[in-house]
Parts: sequence; structure tokens; C-alpha cells
Amino acid sequence: MMPSTRILYFMALSVLTMFSLFGCFRNKPAKITVESWLESGFPGRFEVVHSNINLNVMDLYHGKKMAVIGEKADPELQFLLHWTKGTDDLGLSKPEVEAACASAQEDVKNARALLRLLKDRSLESVSVGAIGPAAYILVFGPSDAATRERTLSTILAALDARPDPSQ
Repeated sequence: MMPSTRILYFMALSVLTMFSLFGCFRNKPAKITVESWLESGFPGRFEVVHSNINLNVMDLYHGKKMAVIGEKADPELQFLLHWTKGTDDLGLSKPEVEAACASAQEDVKNARALLRLLKDRSLESVSVGAIGPAAYILVFGPSDAATRERTLSTILAALDARPDPSQ
């Protein structure tokens, strides 16, 4: 190598070393995630069951996401939370999370009450869910006509026996 080429080579190597050395020490802001946002606003109360479930391509392009949030004390209590990627607060607010949780608590309370009524009437192989004014009942077992008739009459009797039939 010629002396001027060596000097250029040494200078380029020095500049690259300086950039890599000082680039490692700069402070990067912590990335805000749904988990960290919930933990700072509601310490120890919620966990993210599943995140990034929004399948709408345009929402993904705009950074809009959804997550299923569960309460740690009661894992059956779950609700959807809509959030926006890349913003300081993720587009979330404490009252919004509290309202979604309260709605989910009401739904779980209604589902458990209906399940209790069905189990009290000896309908064992059943799953119950409630969302707002709707109740979803899944019955598992044989599908013959007599069983279907008996199951239907048991469900109707349980629905009639509810103390608050608004649902």
C-alpha cells in the first residue's frame, strides 16, 4: 500500500470505530408495550392473553391493534382492548380499560349465574357464555330426539327461573 492509501484506510477505520463505539452508548427510550402500559396503570391486575389479533390489513398498516386482556385474579374474565402502535399512550386510557373490565365482569357474572341454574337442574355437560344481552349455551352429549327434548325443556325451565330475566 502507498502511504496516502494507508492514511485514508486508517482514517476510515478510525471513523468507523468512533461511530460504532459512541453509537452503543446513546440512551434509547424504552419501548411502550401493552403489557408495560397495563402494568404501570394497573399494577399486578391484568395480563395480555393474546396480542396483535387484528386481521384487517388497513388497520395493521395504520398501526391499530387488538389484544385480549385477562384479569390475573380471575382468568375467565377477559376483554378486548384496541390500541395504536407507536404512540406514547398507545391510544388507551384508564377509564376505557375500567369500562371494558366492568362490562366483562357483568358478562361473566351473568354466565356463571345461568350455568349455576342449569347445573342445579342436572344439566352437567354444558358450557355457557354471555356477551351483553345475549347468552350462548353449548350442550354436549348424545344427539337423539329424546335427549334434545329433555335438554331444551331443562334450558327453558332454567331461563324462566332467572331472578332478572332482562338478558
